Formats: sequence, C-alpha cells, structure tokens
Amino acid sequence: MASGEFAEMSDEALGERFRSLMRAYDEACTAYDHARAAEVHREFYAVEDELRRRRSDNWRRTGLESLSVEEVVEKFKERAMAYEEADGSDETEHLYDELEDAVDELKRRPGDERRSLFALYAHPDVRVRYAAADATRTLAPRLSKHRLANIDDVDWQPPSDGLDIERAGLAAVFPTRAKRPGRLTALSVEQLVERFADLALKRYQAAEHFEIAKQNRFIVQGWGVADELKNRSGDQRKALVQLYSHPNAQVRLNAATATLAVVPAEARKALEDLAASNDYPQSGEAGSRLRNLDSGFFKPT
Repeated sequence: MASGEFAEMSDEALGERFRSLMRAYDEACTAYDHARAAEVHREFYAVEDELRRRRSDNWRRTGLESLSVEEVVEKFKERAMAYEEADGSDETEHLYDELEDAVDELKRRPGDERRSLFALYAHPDVRVRYAAADATRTLAPRLSKHRLANIDDVDWQPPSDGLDIERAGLAAVFPTRAKRPGRLTALSVEQLVERFADLALKRYQAAEHFEIAKQNRFIVQGWGVADELKNRSGDQRKALVQLYSHPNAQVRLNAATATLAVVPAEARKALEDLAASNDYPQSGEAGSRLRNLDSGFFKPT
C-alpha cells in the first residue's frame, strides 16, 4: 500500500491496519518468510509514520532515533544489565520499558536490526545474553530457545545440526558449531531432575527478593530442562514425580505442572495438595492452574 493511500484512511482503520501488520510481521519472521517480512516491515513503519503525523506527539518514539545501530546496541546492553539488577520497585517497570525501547528501535531500522543482537549470544554477561536471546525469539525461534535453555553455559555454541541457523540467515554469525552434546543433552535424567529443582529454588529466591528479570530467566531455563526430559526416550518428565515431596513449594508446583501430560492423575493430586496448603503464593498458583485445567484454558502437552 502506498503511503499516499494511508492519508485516505480513517484513524480507526489505520490503527487496525497497524495492529494487523504487527501480527503479520511477527508471523512472517517466525516462518522465515524473509521476502514477506521485508514487505510488511516497510508498510508497518510507513503506517506508523502516518499515525505519528496525525497524533503530533511522542507516540512510539524511543528517544534513540538519532543513534547509530552500534550505539543502540550499547544502550541495549546497559539497560539489560540495569533491568536485571532492579529490586522490584517502581524503577523496575521504567527500566523494562527502556530496554523494550532499545529493542523496538532496532526492530524498526531497515532490515530489522535486532539481528545485531545475535552476536550477543556469546557475551560474557549472562544478563546481556538472556536479553539478546529473548529479544530475538521471532527471528530464530529454535536457536533462541536453545540459547535460553542453556543461558548459563559460557561455552555455548549452537549444535552442528538441528537448529534454524541457515533458514534465519545466520551462518555468518555462527560459523563454528559444536559437535559435542549441548549442556542439557549431556546430562543424565537424574542430573536433569536435580537441575530442574535447583532452577525452581532459584526462581523462588528471586521472587522473594522481587528480582523479576532473574525470576523470568530461571522460569525459561526450567522449561528447557522439562523439554529435554520430554525428548528423552519414553518421555522422562515422569522422573520429576520424585519432586512432589520436595520441601520447597515452588519445586513441588513446577514439578506437578511439568508432569501433567505424563501422569495426569498424580500431578493433579499434587496440585490439589498444594492448593489446600498454607504455602502462599504457590498454593494460590496451584489453585489457579487447576481452574485453568478444568476450563480447558490450560492443556498440558
């Protein structure tokens, strides 16, 4: 659609077009449809420019428009570290918004310069690595997921096969790939169960100190461990049943949730026991999970 045509559209119609393009762009990126993504990207920001012109305010402006890509990446790194160190105060939300502004600014640059964040997958600071992998989920979903699951592995390299490096056009970013097993792949089932429990405990401790970014990081890593167990012969998530009796409520909650698809009756009983306990807030979360199960909103896979 030519930019001149936007001027003929009502504010309501243009706003709906803007929202549909946001969805279409993410879908094209996730599907590695690069030609479609480029087309939608151009139209998306043309519509944004028209909406900005009409609004005559700072809508969707980041304050980073005058910076080079390299300078925005530096801002991204600074904000990623500051956000994870936030203590849950009002400043936390402000820092998160600033981090998202850096991501949005890179996204709107020609060609979507979030691609420059892939180089940060090997950054020495785990806060930066996590933020970079999280910000690039739609650009290379499987690669991002693999990095997030192994985010504390400083020697991480993408595996020699099985990920979407070529489809995402990232061969130049990751020229070296590991032939050795990845960190999670190399662990035994028993070690994976230990890691699952450890990550749940770290999540619990982060929540106790209102460390939201750290809590989110441990949640994602826990999902990665559960996925690795799921992919083992016979679906070894059932090994997490032993954690139903763990003294920490967060460990019990995570274990019960992760096993709903493999031992549904036992996992539901574990959730019911936790919901009836005085272990707040996990008891409340367990109750909510049961309601979502019963309503069909949550369908374990």
